[in-house]
Amino acid sequence: MKKERRRVVVSGAGLVTPLGLSAAETFSGLCAGKSAIGELDEFKKAGFEVYIGAEVRDAHKLIEKYPDAAKYASRKLAFILSALDEALAGARLFDFNDISCGLFFGIETSRIAFEKAFEIYRRSCGPDFKVDYGLFGRDCLKLLNKYEIRNKFPFFIPGYIAGRHNIKGPLMATSNACASSNYAIGEAMRRIRSGEIDMAITGSCDEMIDAYILTGFNLLGALSTNNKNPESASRPFDAERDGFVLGEGAAVLVLEEESCARARGADIICELSGYASSSDAEKITACRPDGGMLKLAMEQAMLDASLTPSGINYINPHATSTRLNDAAETRAIKLLFGAAAKDIVISATKSMIGHSVAAAGAIEAVVTALSVKNDICHPTINLITPDAVCDLDYCPGAARKLIINGAISNSCGFSGGNSCIVVNKYGE
Repeated sequence: MKKERRRVVVSGAGLVTPLGLSAAETFSGLCAGKSAIGELDEFKKAGFEVYIGAEVRDAHKLIEKYPDAAKYASRKLAFILSALDEALAGARLFDFNDISCGLFFGIETSRIAFEKAFEIYRRSCGPDFKVDYGLFGRDCLKLLNKYEIRNKFPFFIPGYIAGRHNIKGPLMATSNACASSNYAIGEAMRRIRSGEIDMAITGSCDEMIDAYILTGFNLLGALSTNNKNPESASRPFDAERDGFVLGEGAAVLVLEEESCARARGADIICELSGYASSSDAEKITACRPDGGMLKLAMEQAMLDASLTPSGINYINPHATSTRLNDAAETRAIKLLFGAAAKDIVISATKSMIGHSVAAAGAIEAVVTALSVKNDICHPTINLITPDAVCDLDYCPGAARKLIINGAISNSCGFSGGNSCIVVNKYGE
């Protein structure tokens, strides 16, 4: 007799985004169509070609609340701890002593502060600007500390959380560019399904607004240069889109085997029913134009969820606001759903909070879960000029009430990776 597959539910969720320091505040802002994108004063004064982004404006409050963030020189540590505490409170989790739990996070490598890196270089080079590596090594020892170095590794975040909460199950940090989060969420779901663990804490955090990243993505031609109108610079699926806007933040989801969540009396948000991934096998910095491999990932995720295309009526897309990505994602959706693609509501979170890279998928997973729970789709803002290539229902203008029984959340990485999760309304 075939063993019945374990069901995985979401019992807690937390967010820190440029729209707010909680899931409720963020979701409310998204449904109101509020943009969190503005000028980055420091970079504007410095003369950067691009000086707009979506910052967590109240980050200092979180750093005060979580002083280890300053100790480890990590704003994203403060972000993830706040999102984690919100998710645990929502799931009514107070300790993990009798719970089989793992940690799965999508985390990119952090960077040493530009000012400190420059000071090390300044001290270590001679008049010919060549570095004396003997001096370099000694200056690194003088100017850096062990806490800063620990924060640079992806495994630091889940390792820190494991120690903070005495979680002794499997621990994983997945680094796969913009697709990182959904890889982590999908792996967490699979470990629960297999019976290896009963619960998983999963999600991501990122702090992408700094001199290195702003310059790097600008050199790649990926960023919007619409400095004069920052609130309308991120315009997924619009004919006038010219690139994405950098953001930052964190998201945490508590996943549980259904019967364990019910036994604890948890308030179940939704069911996580499917996951799949694929590789474009194309350029590292550009998605496959025909959308074929993203279509495959969505298709396999639905298969994993035991759903047919008719079971999906909402998609939270990757939707970066770049010429290629938005067109390719539209093609992927049309390839998979055919004529029924016109009936699916699609809303782009990045239109309001920008692109937080590794954290984007986790943030959008929480947003998708809340959309399913509350039967509402937030709008895609700044969609003013229709693009003939992007001709689906992107929920322009205002939020829309919609009973969402099945939803997909897409993430597409600069690495060429696609990762998709499927979320259902929970019903016993």
